[in-house]
Amino acid sequence: MSVGEACGLLIIDDEVLETEYILALLSRSSLEFSDVSVAFSMEMAQNILQNRRIDIMLCDIEMPRGSGLDLLKWVREQGLSPEVIITTCHPNFTYAQTALQLSCSDYLLKPVMPEQLEGSLHKAVDAVRRKASADLYRSNEQGIWEHFFTDFIQDGAFGSRESLSRKMQEIHFPLTPDTRMTPMLFRFSFRPSTVKNGADSVKKTVLINILSDVLFDFSLTPFFCFVNESTCFVAFPSSAQRPNEDFYECRLKKLLKNSNSLLEMPMCCYVGESALFWELNGICKRLTQKSREAFTCISQVIFPLEGPRPPETEQSLREEDWMILLENGRLQKLREEAGEYLEGLLERRIVSANEVFLYSQSLIRTLLRFMEKQGIDSGELLGEQAQNQLLMRENFFLEDYAGRVRKLLERLGERLEKGDRENICQRVAAYIQSHVEEDMDRGMLARRFGLSPEYLSHLFKQAMGISLVSFITREKLLYCRRMFDITSCSVHAAAEKVGYTNFSYFAKLFKKEFGCTPQQYKEGRGHR
Repeated sequence: MSVGEACGLLIIDDEVLETEYILALLSRSSLEFSDVSVAFSMEMAQNILQNRRIDIMLCDIEMPRGSGLDLLKWVREQGLSPEVIITTCHPNFTYAQTALQLSCSDYLLKPVMPEQLEGSLHKAVDAVRRKASADLYRSNEQGIWEHFFTDFIQDGAFGSRESLSRKMQEIHFPLTPDTRMTPMLFRFSFRPSTVKNGADSVKKTVLINILSDVLFDFSLTPFFCFVNESTCFVAFPSSAQRPNEDFYECRLKKLLKNSNSLLEMPMCCYVGESALFWELNGICKRLTQKSREAFTCISQVIFPLEGPRPPETEQSLREEDWMILLENGRLQKLREEAGEYLEGLLERRIVSANEVFLYSQSLIRTLLRFMEKQGIDSGELLGEQAQNQLLMRENFFLEDYAGRVRKLLERLGERLEKGDRENICQRVAAYIQSHVEEDMDRGMLARRFGLSPEYLSHLFKQAMGISLVSFITREKLLYCRRMFDITSCSVHAAAEKVGYTNFSYFAKLFKKEFGCTPQQYKEGRGHR
């Protein structure tokens, strides 16, 4: 039965009058039962027990074709566990002894007094409910322990050490406040491409399974608590000494590397000093704070005495020098300097989060100023999301940070290169428009602007959406049409002026561009 649910009662007695007497007593009792069944023989009782939920049996000993003690023995052999109250007319010690050996909860002599029956049934109901509560607790014991551990680590619940001890005893927790523990804090992140369809919660479950099975190899009982979405605190019983070097150098580092390469879930681990269980709340807070103050490499193990390493040389944040490099077209030099700094971060492996934060601030300020001066839309490269990625301290892996900085500078280079290409093409187009009467081709234009003909043609088509040759032709034809609009120039004269000696070919090009021949255009000029 479940906790709080009414019990099922079975009355077994071969005397009908005795059964009716008990039913009458029950009708006046304060107890309520979900079901009350009656059996007049052992066989009838067995059938009921096999087909209904019976929590309490009220059973007479003397019955034909099998006694109440025989029935009780059968019940225990079947693995059934109802509370049993034996009733009999004979105060036989042997009967009572056998009944107690078969876990009978009470033994009443007939005639049964109302207060005796009431008291025995109350005891039996209480025993059934305690058993149900114990069964429920056992089935949820691990979950209860996990909730207890999480409450203790996250909130420092239960107050004093004495309160903690009482709570641990109450839930039968397998440790004591004085159990020596080894604490570790795992920080992890999910690659954006893999976080979909609930994959993050699945991977957290996988993380716990891996830590339990691979790292501890079933030899220890670790307890887990997710401090936040990217941090898991783990503690396991240990001796006064730290686990041996094999544990850290082989198991732990291998686990971290496999988590990154196989699960695409990069992790690092902060190891705490061995401590008593009741000190774990403070240990977790200190390790969490320590992890927030540092950027680390992926798969890094940070031991208690280790902390962020300062740069070997002072890193001055030269925003003005960076601006000069950018304004003089020396983005590559800036990228080289940033690359050297980022490589230095990776070599140090544990770096102050504040240092990285300040570097990001200076870089963002410099790039925003430069893009504003160049008229470049900063939102395209350094929108709010991109800035947050560089400035947020939650991006705690140096490899991820270095990749973001390099990608940003690479995209800026692409944007500047695109701007340079567009500027060159605009200058070429302006030259064509202002020298339309001259003979020109892509070779002449390429020589003038210091590019190869093929590259100039490629750039022009990419930037202007029209081929270089087609643009030259169109500008010459537009020039001729303007001449027809404002002068009385003949078709032949206009064609010769822009370099066309084949008048038939000129007329063909004009018609293709404007839908009529040059002569038709001139004749209809006054009616447009």
